[in-house]
Amino acid sequence: MINSWGSGWGDGGYFWMSYDTFGQFTKYGYQAYLNTDVSPVRLDTDVVLFTGASRTQPAFRLMPTDTSLTTYTLNKPLRTGTKLTFRVDTKKQTYLYLLTATESDSVAILQVPALPRHLPIAPNNRTVYPTNQTLELKGKPGLEYMLFLFSDRQLDDMASLVQTLNQQKGPFPQRVKEAFGNRLVPNRQVQYKPKKMGFFLPRTSQVVDRLIPLLITINHVR
Repeated sequence: MINSWGSGWGDGGYFWMSYDTFGQFTKYGYQAYLNTDVSPVRLDTDVVLFTGASRTQPAFRLMPTDTSLTTYTLNKPLRTGTKLTFRVDTKKQTYLYLLTATESDSVAILQVPALPRHLPIAPNNRTVYPTNQTLELKGKPGLEYMLFLFSDRQLDDMASLVQTLNQQKGPFPQRVKEAFGNRLVPNRQVQYKPKKMGFFLPRTSQVVDRLIPLLITINHVR
């Protein structure tokens, strides 16, 4: 066994004991590991959207944007009553927040987390939401928004941010930009995927206390 007192202590910094003695007197053992993750990607995350009981994956396209919100738009409209679920695939631990809103209603609703206690999504995991129900298109037809926000930690001020968002005026993406401001990771630091609803976040990106946005828009019809 080795200690931190240097080589002048014991037998060159070590002392020896039998396994039986070690087991009798030692309560805990610790070992330190260097971080061996040398991947250039800090976070690799995908959102997979499903519609209806058959869990169909609708086609989509990545829209160019001049705002801080990169948008995925469904190619075909969805009718009132369509039920939605989604799955998050991530290779590293992350916290998810989901806001939904409509073009005709200024109120954004926090759908995830559904409970005050918010557990992170474990690394190398696929998690389906909502866990015990589905989201459903209802109300007036128009443009529907699903804003996914990913964070490296649990946020204590999300309710306050949503309240600020609901006080803003204008199109939903602009309201998000004004409400969250520099809490959003800039577009130039995120590599959004063209063939999946997802992104790569390079290790060089500054993400502490910041949110990575992913916006899905749906044309809701009767």
